[in-house]
Amino acid sequence: MLFSKHCEELGIGWTLFRPTMIYGADADQNVYFIKSMIRKFGFFPLPLGANGMRQPVHVDDLAGACVSALGCKATIDKAYNLGGGEVLSFPELVRRIFMAEGRRPVVIPFPKVLFLLLIEIAQKFPKAAFVRKEMVKRMYQDLTADNQTAKDDFGYQPIAFQARVLANWTSK
Repeated sequence: MLFSKHCEELGIGWTLFRPTMIYGADADQNVYFIKSMIRKFGFFPLPLGANGMRQPVHVDDLAGACVSALGCKATIDKAYNLGGGEVLSFPELVRRIFMAEGRRPVVIPFPKVLFLLLIEIAQKFPKAAFVRKEMVKRMYQDLTADNQTAKDDFGYQPIAFQARVLANWTSK
């Protein structure tokens, strides 16, 4: 890591966090986007077989990790992968967001090729211009983290991805 070499040369300690899917500030392009789709359309399209595992991490947990690491010598010159307190499949993540919105889950499976075509169409609209084909590829991948080192070094204890947390989000 180039920055670590510069820090070392300057005698500055560093700590790097690499979080998994961040949620909780109504500004992310993952969980909040899914919530927005559900609110707008009442259903969520999902490519067939997109069962990648997720470990969403709440912004409050990341803020707490930053504060905890500041006063902890064990974190100096280390990098941490930080995930949330629960691992769930992408379809289960979507189902939980439906539940938090007080709606019956309506997930419409699409063949991957058709889903990619939908992405191309969506990109023509400003609110969905950020949607990329790479996002579909990631739906099939496991994106989780082992929090054990962070737990051991500075007491990291993230919350589970719970409907009560999602239900408290403000409407936009």
